[in-house]
Amino acid sequence: MIVFTLVATAMVIVCLGFALVPMWRTQSAADVDRRRAANIEVYRQRCRELDADVAAERISAAEAAAEKDALGARLLADVDAATEMSVSGRAVPVAAGRPWLASSLATVLIVVAGSAGYLWLGNPGALEDSGMPNVDQMVGQLEARVAEDPNDRGARLMLAEAYRSRGQYKKAAATLHQINAAASPPDADLLVAEAQARLAAGQDLQGDVGQLFQQALVQDPTNPQALWFLGLRASEAGKPKAAVRFWDRLLAQDLPPKVENMVRSRRNALAGDVPSL
Repeated sequence: MIVFTLVATAMVIVCLGFALVPMWRTQSAADVDRRRAANIEVYRQRCRELDADVAAERISAAEAAAEKDALGARLLADVDAATEMSVSGRAVPVAAGRPWLASSLATVLIVVAGSAGYLWLGNPGALEDSGMPNVDQMVGQLEARVAEDPNDRGARLMLAEAYRSRGQYKKAAATLHQINAAASPPDADLLVAEAQARLAAGQDLQGDVGQLFQQALVQDPTNPQALWFLGLRASEAGKPKAAVRFWDRLLAQDLPPKVENMVRSRRNALAGDVPSL
């Protein structure tokens, strides 16, 4: 074990020399996954606290449900300066830089050398014996919970996020559709989340997806995703003036610089470089 520790420490020191700079400059997919997992755990913990408050009669069931819905909407939206909008009609990282070669080499070295060292000197069976649930088990548990109690919106929200993080966009969209269909009125962020899941699953903006963004804009007239995608929808339909109007409303908001530049570029390309109002 001492030998393994020394070897691992040496590898870390060498690899950090290659990896530190790009790690400071970009947000990797692993970082996003870890953040999502942390957000889900925080959401689950808060739901347990709300259930305890209801059981202790400190708040009503309706108040708890309202807070769960708001928390779930924020969980699914999960929008920041690094994950916003793209010209292709899907959410993509807009602030990520080009990864450096050294970062890739360091990653390969860490994974290969670390795994080989652990298999040689460590105890690979320890993780299997730890009893920690894997992602498949977590999804299975959420599916079972939803099947047992179809009215558990919190479980459905977590399941939708789990599907989305695994790239199962059709299942995510179907789960979100069930949530939105049962809500009166539905939450704007959840409508946007369903629309984006449908886009990721291969649907286009001219059908149900566009209607979902329109519904979201009714609920929240300043929703940035709805304004962006409805502008794209109008542009694709040959309605440049309508697209410009949507994007002017978006540009009136406080956007991250790279997002603002991207939106303004598309807007001006349609409007013939006419300044936005």
